[in-house]
Amino acid sequence: MDGLINVFKMKLGIGLVLVCWSLLALSCKERSSGNLSINSNANPADTVKLVTKPPSSFQDTLHVKESAAVFFHPDSLQLYSIRAQMDSVIYKSLTHELHYQMRNARIVLHKFYPSVPIIETTNHRFIQFQSDSISSVVIDINSIKDISGIILFNGHSQPHLTDMMNIDTELGACFQLKKI
Repeated sequence: MDGLINVFKMKLGIGLVLVCWSLLALSCKERSSGNLSINSNANPADTVKLVTKPPSSFQDTLHVKESAAVFFHPDSLQLYSIRAQMDSVIYKSLTHELHYQMRNARIVLHKFYPSVPIIETTNHRFIQFQSDSISSVVIDINSIKDISGIILFNGHSQPHLTDMMNIDTELGACFQLKKI
C-alpha cells in the first residue's frame, strides 16, 4: 500500500511540475510579444542636451611671468548659468568630480613640486603668459570648453591645458623635474 501511495505522489508531483513549466512558458511567450519599440530614426540632438559654458562676466587679464600652475574656475554668474542648464544631480556630480580632481592636483603639487606656485583665478577672462624664453601668449578662458581646469606653464615652452586625471604625468612632462 505504501508503494502505491508513493507512485501516486510521484505522478502527482510530475504533473504539477509539467503544469508549472507550461504556465511559465506561456507567460514568457506573452511577455516577449510585448510592444518594445526602438526608434532608429531618433536624432541624438533631440535626446541629448548640450551644456555650454557661458562667457565670463569679467574682462580682466591675469599676468603670469614665471613657472606656475594656474587653476581657473567659473565666476558666480557662470556657475549660476551652468547650474540652470543642468539637472541638479548632474551638476552636483560634475562639481564634486572637479573639486576632487583639483584637490588631488594641489596635493601632488605641494608634495612633489613645491617650487611650482599655484595661482587661482575666478575673476579673469584672459591669462597672459610671458617670459624671456617665449613670446607673450594670451589664453581666453572663454574659449576653453571645460568649466574648470589647470594650465601649466614652465617659462620655457608654451602653456598647456592639463588633463587633471593624469596630473602626475603632466607635471613631470611640463616641469621635467623628478619627484622629491
